[in-house]
Amino acid sequence: MADHQQPKVVDVHRSYSRKKLPTLPRHISLWARLRRSARRWFRGWWIWELAAAGVSLAATVALVVLLAQADRRQPQAWAVGGMELTLNTLVAAIATVMRTSLLLVVASALNQSAWNWFAAKKSGGDASGQPLEDLEIFSEAAANSWNSVRLLIRTRGRYIASLGALITILSLAFDAFVQQVLTTQTQSQSMVLPESNLSAENILPHVQRYGYNESGNYIDDTFFELETAVINGIIGNNSLLPNAICPTGNCEWPVTPTLGVCSECSNLTSQVLEAAQYTINNVTYYINLPSGFITNPDSLKQVSITLPRFSNENVSTEIWRLDLAFANTNETQAFNTRATIATLSALGIPFPGTRLDNPVSAYNCSFYFCIQGYSATAISGDVSQQQVPTTAEQMFVHWEDEGTSTWWGPDIVPAELNAPSTAIFNVSGMGLLYLGVQLSGILTGSTIYTPSPYSSQVSSCSSELASVFWSASNSLADLTALVQGIADSMTTQIRTADVANVESYYAPVVLVPVTVVRIRWPWLTYPLALILAGTLFLALTMYSTSRREVRPWKGHRIPLLLADIDKTLRVRARGGLTRRTGLDDRLGAVQVSLEFDGIDGVTFRRVHPSSPAHGELLRDGQH
Repeated sequence: MADHQQPKVVDVHRSYSRKKLPTLPRHISLWARLRRSARRWFRGWWIWELAAAGVSLAATVALVVLLAQADRRQPQAWAVGGMELTLNTLVAAIATVMRTSLLLVVASALNQSAWNWFAAKKSGGDASGQPLEDLEIFSEAAANSWNSVRLLIRTRGRYIASLGALITILSLAFDAFVQQVLTTQTQSQSMVLPESNLSAENILPHVQRYGYNESGNYIDDTFFELETAVINGIIGNNSLLPNAICPTGNCEWPVTPTLGVCSECSNLTSQVLEAAQYTINNVTYYINLPSGFITNPDSLKQVSITLPRFSNENVSTEIWRLDLAFANTNETQAFNTRATIATLSALGIPFPGTRLDNPVSAYNCSFYFCIQGYSATAISGDVSQQQVPTTAEQMFVHWEDEGTSTWWGPDIVPAELNAPSTAIFNVSGMGLLYLGVQLSGILTGSTIYTPSPYSSQVSSCSSELASVFWSASNSLADLTALVQGIADSMTTQIRTADVANVESYYAPVVLVPVTVVRIRWPWLTYPLALILAGTLFLALTMYSTSRREVRPWKGHRIPLLLADIDKTLRVRARGGLTRRTGLDDRLGAVQVSLEFDGIDGVTFRRVHPSSPAHGELLRDGQH
């Protein structure tokens, strides 16, 4: 008997080592799932709605960007095909795209909500029936706002479709809100006055040379003009301050440098000396002027006054003296710091001078050329001019040209005075001397004291100007203010001594009224809210559809034509087609549910409610 080979018994419980297959990285696996989900969503039933929602959002972003670019700018227009395309046209076109895309999304989602309203959930269980008349309400809600109101009433605002109905109603005001976003406003825009429109009268008066004008002719400042300038400075008349003309009524001028007159005063009372020559009846007081003050060499840099020791009611006595010495050109060069015009000295018994034994006071002031800067603004034609303060010490140097003429000019012009690098400021030695000679004939005088038995004293001044200076002789601050006013008035005369060259560097910045676009952003909140609400409504409807035994048939009518209906409903509907409300009367209140077999079987089956009354909201999963 042949031996039979015994079969091997395999131990199924025995474990064998098995080589594991490689797995994809987690991030690649997640990306693959996202791609499958995106393919299912975007290549499926909702492709057109998602595309419309994307167009609506893209148009919204484009509108916001366009409005942001146009805000606070002048209205623009674009030539397209021989026609002019304005900003209003672009905004209206984009708003139309936004609203049309929004309503397409909302209408499609509302149509799908009708199927969802009757369909059962995938989680199991029979669908709760809904009145058959709701099918008409849902279908027509996507067509007009009136039926959207009916849908809101029917669902009591607690169903997803209520959001779509509300958006449909509110979209009626979409265009009205968009139209309120754009408005215009007139505001001032600054621009430098073009050189083609610039003239000498549009520039702040300024002078870079004094002594000879730009044509090479000597400037003839008459005695009367200078005396008028001194008087204006004393009385503080600023109405003669030279101004420029603003062509638009609203301007702002840059800092404009010019030659001007500065002043400085000091109290030398502590340096008053008594002369060594002693007499019984008189005493002489004098001061030696410091080297910084330039005087005529004939004055020997010394000012003196002789006062009586005793009053004599029959004798008038000089008690106060005002003296001005013009600068000598050669002497001025020795100091090499200032282009001094003249120095003013006041010595004697100050105001009111009631007693001859009052203490003697002494002051010294100087007038000298300097570089000043002026700026101005014009508002509605009213020009206001200001002097630019500077604390930098200005050093003037002198030189001689090829002939025998002497010139003075600043070593460095302070940066805050806005002088161009090509600007040259200078004063001729003859002009300096000529101005000092004229000034010395104006600012001189004295005060005479005459004792009287009827009063304590009677004082009279040799001139009105001397009287003004004597009134200010009791205070350095008063005297400084008085001299500064004269210097400012002299600057005004010098600035207007010649017509300034037309230089665009000093052209004013004019404010031109322009019309600009203003965006009222709060008005855009309403359309943006509708766009976002429409996108949310679509997402909720897509999610609700995925949880029910139905497909996204939306507004397609063929699935409705192919659907079966309960036989009892057919019997009940007989004769309803002959009257306008026949079908509503026979079938409207009948509750039905939608059944779908997953292939091609769609049936509206009658449901016999057990407890809820007719018209009661039965949807509990889509509140």
